[in-house]
Amino acid sequence: MTDILGKDYLTREEAAVTGRRKEQPKLTPTALYRHFDANGVLLYVGVSLSAIERLRQHRDASHWSREIARVEIKWFLHRSDALNAEREAVRKENPKYNVQHRPQRIGPSPKGTGLSRQELTARLVRFEAMYEIGKAAEALNISAASIRRLIETGQLGYCEVATYTVRYGEKIKTMISGWHLIDYIESTMRSEKP
Repeated sequence: MTDILGKDYLTREEAAVTGRRKEQPKLTPTALYRHFDANGVLLYVGVSLSAIERLRQHRDASHWSREIARVEIKWFLHRSDALNAEREAVRKENPKYNVQHRPQRIGPSPKGTGLSRQELTARLVRFEAMYEIGKAAEALNISAASIRRLIETGQLGYCEVATYTVRYGEKIKTMISGWHLIDYIESTMRSEKP
């Protein structure tokens, strides 16, 4: 039996004859989206379970979001197929702001972190969506003081999050999103190009 994406699976009858268990495809509908500017230049390719929510996240955290004039969305039944299509699209279509899957753009370490952009992005993916200053410093392999300087000079975006406890009342925390960190890495790499 073949699903709509051409993947083969055993029917119940085939499984009974061969003694193998019927393999059920795990459906995780996932969107592959492309962001274009007003001139049709491809800005970014990504995948998401919710392309509209992801667009909102780009709007809130990506320095290039105001350039988006058109969005194309293609749905895949399986997340793995969407991820493969994303990887291939980034390699072949060369979007302006993608970081991952672009080995030709890996260059010197962003501002003395000692890690390549690809290594830093991989670290961010393994870490959290929101970082306190110390965790952001750990992710970028720099000091907390360096993170504070980047925030003070406007080189690194951040947000202030209010928390409340009965014991201590309201407290404002400086938090940095993973997208702020990725935007910082991208901007650093652009500024280091000859």
